[in-house]
Amino acid sequence: MKTGIWIGAFILIAFAFTAWVMYTRANPDVMKSSPDFTVTTSELFDAFKQDNQQAAKKFKDKIIRVRGAVKQVDTSGSIIMTDQEHAGEIILAVDNRYQDILRSIK
Repeated sequence: MKTGIWIGAFILIAFAFTAWVMYTRANPDVMKSSPDFTVTTSELFDAFKQDNQQAAKKFKDKIIRVRGAVKQVDTSGSIIMTDQEHAGEIILAVDNRYQDILRSIK
C-alpha cells in the first residue's frame, strides 16, 4: 500500500513539474528574428499544390515572411492573405504580444 502511495505521489509531482515548466516557458519573439524563408503568396500556394507533404516539412516550425495581398485582418490574432491566381486563403497567426499593431491596421 505504501509503495502505491509513493508511486502516486511521484506521478503527481512529475505532472505538476511538467505543467509548471510548460506554463512558465517563454516563447521566442519572432518579430526580432530573421525569417527562414521569404515567399510570395503565389509561391506558397504553388509549393503546397506541388507537394503538400514536402512543403509542410519544409515550412514546419520556421519563420516565414509572406508577401502578397491581405484580404482581411482579424483583430483576434490572424491575417488572411489571398492570391489572384489561386483559389484559397493563407491564414497567418499573429503573436498576442502584437495585438495592438493588428488593431491599428485599417
